[in-house]
Amino acid sequence: MARVNKDNRILEQYRKYANIRMNLIPYLMEEAANCVGMSRPMMAHLIYDYPEDEKVIDIDDQYMFGRGLMVAPVITEGHTERNIYLPEGEWYDFWTGERTSGGKIIEYPCELEKIPVFVKNGFIIPVNLNENYVMGETDKTGFVGNKIDEYTNLCFVVYGEGEYSVNAMDAESTIKVRATENRIVMECGVEAAIDKVTIIFARDNSKAWDVTLNGEKAATRPIIAKIFGRTVPGYAVNLG
Repeated sequence: MARVNKDNRILEQYRKYANIRMNLIPYLMEEAANCVGMSRPMMAHLIYDYPEDEKVIDIDDQYMFGRGLMVAPVITEGHTERNIYLPEGEWYDFWTGERTSGGKIIEYPCELEKIPVFVKNGFIIPVNLNENYVMGETDKTGFVGNKIDEYTNLCFVVYGEGEYSVNAMDAESTIKVRATENRIVMECGVEAAIDKVTIIFARDNSKAWDVTLNGEKAATRPIIAKIFGRTVPGYAVNLG
């Protein structure tokens, strides 16, 4: 495609999205398990989550990707913006972390490098990041590898108040993270196969966060991540 269109940006964007797909493996695995248990499609019409909202019935170009992400792909060649319907509630731009109230249609700019994706309020998105905590670059700095049986850095990206749980690479332990006000509350089995997780804030946040693990103050160290070109803060949390 790059050769046919004489545009090497195609290669750059494919590389970026291939890496983001691997970044999202923790989320994809948890949501796939939920879909099996609940007989729900991974790519679901909005009616699954908003059965009382008559406005979603005729929307055929947006979908829920798992329970926490809503995707609104650009399907018309050459378009640089599109209308997106956000159901009731709060929504966070996956790329910028900006919050928008739902129950309305918004006009969204659609640059070549950014497919419109929103995070549903109440969800924290787990991702696997590389050793430098980089996500969403078009060059090799965003590379995370293709392994699905181990994580380089299991991270929870906090967009707003919410919670999420992931299987800790073994069948015996689950890691649960809840964000509320200025607190991060974590619960984890003592025999987890992962010895560290990282909390990352989708937007730069100068507030001091209280991080607890299994009811006690957690052992943390500050880190800096680069998420979609933005430098954002976080905490590496020792689970041992």
